Amino acid sequence: MTQKPITKEIKLSLSEEFSEILADFLTERQNQAGRERLLLDYPCGEWVLLKNIIADAPYSQRVEKLEKRLKDVIWVSWMQLPDTYGEDYATVCVFTETRLWCKVGIINRALFTREAVE
Repeated sequence: MTQKPITKEIKLSLSEEFSEILADFLTERQNQAGRERLLLDYPCGEWVLLKNIIADAPYSQRVEKLEKRLKDVIWVSWMQLPDTYGEDYATVCVFTETRLWCKVGIINRALFTREAVE
């Protein structure tokens, strides 16, 4: 007897959706334009609207829906912190002001440059 797989849609909380945004931003490989990888073209420490960087990404609609639910925009920035990882790495932060939520990830800068995308 063959059982059908159980598929159940899981409703994520707002904070869980916000956490997933950073993961998608740092791991998205399907976006041929690679716009999210061009974050490092902006000066270190400058906050940029996430939706402006990922306009062509497959998950951009999820970001828009989340911003509507949050009644806020999602910002992203990168920093050269912590120094313990060296110059080859950077810290990426996504932030929403109204809820004071912030998620952080560390990236290998070589994978997030214009040269890596082209």
